[in-house]
Amino acid sequence: MAKRICTYGRTNITFRLAMILSTLRIMDTGNFTISITCTDTDFKIAMEIVKVLIQHAAQIYQRLPTEAAAISKPSPRQKFYEQLPDEDFNFQQYIDIAQQSNIQKRSAIRYIARFIQTGLLQHPTRDTYNKTK
Repeated sequence: MAKRICTYGRTNITFRLAMILSTLRIMDTGNFTISITCTDTDFKIAMEIVKVLIQHAAQIYQRLPTEAAAISKPSPRQKFYEQLPDEDFNFQQYIDIAQQSNIQKRSAIRYIARFIQTGLLQHPTRDTYNKTK
């Protein structure tokens, strides 16, 4: 089914490009007759353009991440952030959460500093932190 759709799409694009090329040729020659005929040259050019488009689409498709790669498990830093409370919390609370997640104290301090730096957390007063809303 997908191959049939791809073939139909390719045929449709080729036809449209050939008609555009034919129209441009008529505009160049100034021969505005009622019937427009696609020449072999217009058709061959359209076919070559479509071949290149298909090659480029295949290359882009190969570079896309697989579905398994797109759904990666969260990093320890992401897990730590998700475990932080939504309301205000203090230093000891986030250290306790870090220890429960097997995160070293120094790493937790570094994570909190990065969260503040990137705007994920706010540090309104001394020893008070909260998630940015």
